Amino acid sequence: MPLIDPDILYGDAMVLRADAWPVSGPRGPRGRDGAPGPRGAEGPEGPIELGGSTSSTFTAGAEHYFGPDGAVFAAAADVVPGRLIGKQRSERLLTVKCNTIPPGCQLMLTVYQSTDSGASWQSVANATVTAGTRTKTETVNVTLAANSLHCASVAVDGFDYTGPVSWLLHN
Repeated sequence: MPLIDPDILYGDAMVLRADAWPVSGPRGPRGRDGAPGPRGAEGPEGPIELGGSTSSTFTAGAEHYFGPDGAVFAAAADVVPGRLIGKQRSERLLTVKCNTIPPGCQLMLTVYQSTDSGASWQSVANATVTAGTRTKTETVNVTLAANSLHCASVAVDGFDYTGPVSWLLHN
């Protein structure tokens, strides 16, 4: 059987339009939403770097300790309470910044950790800024224990250093 076009031309040149047949029915109701998906991976906790700074006069041949508030002490045991690390973290770089070091001199910064509430301190990372420079980044690959304290020290060789010292453990 031949198909007839919906527009039909009659003899008196009048065009009548036939109604088109619907191709499909009306849209059905929306289906139910599925169950929530699984929980995503846990993101990083807190800041991704750890550091501190101080400004003082550091005498040659002595080690000067400082904590998170920047106050300088003669012994690590005096740095109370240090800064508490809540969760174990691993860092791979230590960056130190200071004023330009004069020829024949150097400045060494050491980061310490205490796992016994400050009764004893162990060196976990260090970096030495050499003559003619003012920054140094060392690869250290250090893991800081959960619930441990940390502080830093500055030791200068060949001169008395006056000025700022900043450090940053980071990835």
